[in-house]
Amino acid sequence: MIEIPQDPQVVFDIVVEHALRQNCRSTTFGNSNVCMYRGPNGTKCFAGALIPDDKYLPSFEGRGWITLIAARYVESHNRELISALQEIHDCYITERWPEKLRELGKEKGLNVDKLPPAE
Repeated sequence: MIEIPQDPQVVFDIVVEHALRQNCRSTTFGNSNVCMYRGPNGTKCFAGALIPDDKYLPSFEGRGWITLIAARYVESHNRELISALQEIHDCYITERWPEKLRELGKEKGLNVDKLPPAE
């Protein structure tokens, strides 16, 4: 089972740092644009950033985080936070990520100082 940090701030910080560094969605090629834990050119979605490369399985693709928990691939720590982070990656353009990450962080009582200042 893949270990997930128990501290929600650690999870949030890992994802924020990943999002700001990668600055693009992890999706399939072509018209479908399906989000992926591991996409082309080494990209990772927000939840995928929490999965070590040596623990990743191609069978994770197409499954939501809660499904990975139910299948006992990943620990259940911070499942709501990680699902919400996954939704930001999957549903918003990259330009909106800082705003949406800030909103989520504040909603969860997390420190958002690693994000660029709000405009």
